[in-house]
Amino acid sequence: MSRTDKHAPHYVQLNDIGAPALARHDHTLFGKPKVQTRVVRDRSGKVKWQDEPIVMQIAIILRWRPDLVTGTLRSEMLTAQKIAHQALAKGSSPKDYIDTGRTRRAKVTREVTLGRYADYCTAGVATHRDGRIRGQRKLYAPCENELTPEDWGTTWGRGRFERKYRVNADGRLSSRTAVRATRGRLTRLADSGEDLDDIDYDISH
Repeated sequence: MSRTDKHAPHYVQLNDIGAPALARHDHTLFGKPKVQTRVVRDRSGKVKWQDEPIVMQIAIILRWRPDLVTGTLRSEMLTAQKIAHQALAKGSSPKDYIDTGRTRRAKVTREVTLGRYADYCTAGVATHRDGRIRGQRKLYAPCENELTPEDWGTTWGRGRFERKYRVNADGRLSSRTAVRATRGRLTRLADSGEDLDDIDYDISH
C-alpha cells in the first residue's frame, strides 16, 4: 500500500527531520524497567482463566440498591454491604477498597520485563513503533513525541463519507471543492476583463 508523506503512519512522521511534534515528558520513568503484562496460555495455546476476588470502593458498595434486583445478585449485594459496614466500623475510610466476597472469571497474566527506560530525556529522539530508541535493542524512551492535533488528523486515511463531508479533514487546507470553485470564479473574471490583482483569493493548497 503506497502512502504519501502526509498520510504516513504517525511514528514515521515523528522520525522525519523537522516534523512538527509536541514533547510529552515523564521523567519519573528514568532507569526503571519496561514491563509488559501478557496472557498465560497452556500447551495447546488456550488462554488460562482463574477466579479472582472483586475489590471495590466502600462508598460505591454502599450506594447499591439491592431492593431493585432479585435472586443471587441480591444476596451477594447484601453480603458486600454488610462487609462494607463492618469495615467502616473498624475505622476504614469510604475511599478504601475491600473484598466484596464476590469473584469473577479473569485471564491469568504474567509480567515480562522487556528492557529498561533511558536515564535521560528522550524528547526529539527517533524511536521505533513500540517505543524503543533507534539503535538500542532494549532501551525505551521515557519521554515521547506527539504530533500536533492538525497533523494527527491527517495520519489515517478517510473514507468516502469523511471525504465528502470533510470529517476529520485538515482545517489548515482548503477543500478541493473550494479550490475548484475559486479557480472557476477567477477564470470567469479573467475572461470578462477584470483586473485580478485587486481580488483577495487563496488557492495555494
